[in-house]
Amino acid sequence: MEQKRYCLCCGKELHGRPDKKFCSEQCKDKWNNARKCERRQVRACVLRTLECNYSILRNLTESGGTVWDLGLLAALGFRPDYITRLVSNKKGYLICECFDIRYHVTKTKLALESRGSALD
Repeated sequence: MEQKRYCLCCGKELHGRPDKKFCSEQCKDKWNNARKCERRQVRACVLRTLECNYSILRNLTESGGTVWDLGLLAALGFRPDYITRLVSNKKGYLICECFDIRYHVTKTKLALESRGSALD
């Protein structure tokens, strides 16, 4: 006996080809548009977090500091797990980048390595 299959969008029972996933073009479009919207929202959330990290680091570097406590950064909203690039330097340290700001992280501190030319 053939197993019943249902539309991924609306849940109606499907008839026809065994690989059919949607009952109509409208359901197919609606389902695909919803998936695209979810992906856009995820990308937007990541970009907002990166922009927040960058803003925090830029403000702190402009105030003259080079080493900051991770607790302070967390209180400001910094998320160390969001970076734009990860590289290893000659000493074997992992260097994180948030756009043009390079830094390394220890268990309790974040230390500025360098900052590229500002594009502001």
